[in-house]
Amino acid sequence: MTTLGRTLQEARLRQGLSVEDLARTTRIREHYLLALERDDVAALPGVFFYRSYARQYAQVLGLDLALVNDQLPPAHPNDDFLPTLAAAYQPQREPSIRRRRGLLWPFALLCLSIYAFTTFYAWWTPGEGQQIALPQEAVPSAQPASAPPTEQPEQPVSWVVLP
Repeated sequence: MTTLGRTLQEARLRQGLSVEDLARTTRIREHYLLALERDDVAALPGVFFYRSYARQYAQVLGLDLALVNDQLPPAHPNDDFLPTLAAAYQPQREPSIRRRRGLLWPFALLCLSIYAFTTFYAWWTPGEGQQIALPQEAVPSAQPASAPPTEQPEQPVSWVVLP
């Protein structure tokens, strides 16, 4: 009895197709097609891909898919083991919905810090258009320091706005 790989290779050669032509048509890499022809399941990514690539290969060559499926290995070699494994599984505790608290606290702290910084900055610096007003007494006079101060009658304090 011939293997699946030998059947695929013979059908390809009968039709006069190269591996490159099939790779272009099926969009399966050449080394995977050659592994199919050699029946090298280990060279393929897995049993699922082996089954899928073999079906695509046979379909392009026009072979009977029922015959190809009969020659393919089972999808899960240990199918009888899987139901017993699923029945034996018992969760340790009820699954709980975990809330994502990991980023909530740092984000809240960052927002609070930004708010505190901008509030302090707005309080500390004068806004646009506001100018600092000094009493007139604090404005330096244009009189030289060596000249004796002239007596001026006391006037009420007036405010001077500096630019």
